[in-house]
Amino acid sequence: MLICVCACVWVCLSQSKAKAAAPNGSASSSSAPRGVVYLGHVPWGFFESNMRDFFSQFGDIVGLKLSRSRGGRSKGYGFVEFREGLETASIVADTMNGYMMFGQTLKSHVLEQRNIHAKLFEGTDRPFRVMPGGALQAQAQNAPRTVSAEQKRLERLKKKEEAKRAQLAQLGIKYSFPGYAASTETAPAPAEKDAATLAAEAAAKASSKRKGTAKKDKAAIKERKQKEKAKRAEKGEQASSSKGKNGSDKKDSATSNGSHKKTEAEQKEPAQQNGSQKKATAASSKKAATAKPAAAAAAPAAASPAPAATPAAASKKRPASAASAQKPAAAASSAKKQKK
Repeated sequence: MLICVCACVWVCLSQSKAKAAAPNGSASSSSAPRGVVYLGHVPWGFFESNMRDFFSQFGDIVGLKLSRSRGGRSKGYGFVEFREGLETASIVADTMNGYMMFGQTLKSHVLEQRNIHAKLFEGTDRPFRVMPGGALQAQAQNAPRTVSAEQKRLERLKKKEEAKRAQLAQLGIKYSFPGYAASTETAPAPAEKDAATLAAEAAAKASSKRKGTAKKDKAAIKERKQKEKAKRAEKGEQASSSKGKNGSDKKDSATSNGSHKKTEAEQKEPAQQNGSQKKATAASSKKAATAKPAAAAAAPAAASPAPAATPAAASKKRPASAASAQKPAAAASSAKKQKK
C-alpha cells in the first residue's frame, strides 16, 4: 500500500512540474508531441502582434517568440507553437517555407522534439523591455567616486606600480620614479562624509539649480516682453508714417486736380472765343448775301417811273424800308464784337 501511495504522489508531482514548464500554462505530455515551427528571415516590421494576427488563421497559438537583442532589435527569426500539435505545425511549415513577405523569402520547418527547450517560450507573455546598456554603463562610469572607492583605486594602481618596479629590477634597469606611492604618502586622506552631510550637499545643489533656472526663466520672460514692446512701437511708427504719406498723397492729388481744372478752363476760353467769332462772321456773311439781291432789285425800280402806289402796296413797302434800316445796326454790333 505504501508503495502505491508513493507512486501516485510521484506521478502527481511530475505532472505539476510539466504543467509549470509548459508555455503559457499549457500541459505537455509525452503522448502528444509539441508542434513548434521555426521561422527564419523574418522581415523588419513583422513583430509579435503581427505574427500572432497572421498565424492565428492556421489554428490556436500556444506560444510565440521573436528573438531580440539586448537593445530590443529583432534578430530575424522566431518560433510559433500550435495547440493542435504536429499536424497543424507541418501544414504551416510547408505553406510558409519560401513565402515572399516584404521583399524577403521566409524559411520555416518543424522543430524536432529533442530540440525543443523546456523554457523556449518563458517570459513571452509580457512585453519585451529594452535595457539601455550603453547609457547605464556610461552613467556608472561617470558617477562620482566615494572616498573609499578612490582609496581602493589608488591601492590597485600602487600594486601595478610595484610589479613594474620589480620587473625593471630583474632586467637590471636602475630607474626610480615617484609614482602613485609618493602622491598617496604626501596627500592626506580626505575625511569620510556622513550620509546626512551628503544629503544636505545634494539638497543645496538642487536648490541652487532651481534658483538658477528660475532666474533664467525670469530673464527670458523680460527679454520676450521687451521684444514685444519694440515690435509694437515699430508697428505704431509704421502706421503713423503710412497715415502721413496717405495725407500728403491726398493733398498732392487735390492740388494737381485743381491745377488740371485751371488749365482745362484756360484752354476752353480761347476755344469759346473762336467759336463766338466764327458765329459772328457767319451771321455777317449771311446778311451781306441777302442784302446784295435786294440792292440789285432796287436799282431798276428807281430808274423806271414809279406807278401810282395803291394803299396795299404802300403798306407792303414799309417793312422793307424798316429791314434796310435795321441792317446797318446789326453790322455795327457784329463789328464791335469782333473788336472785343
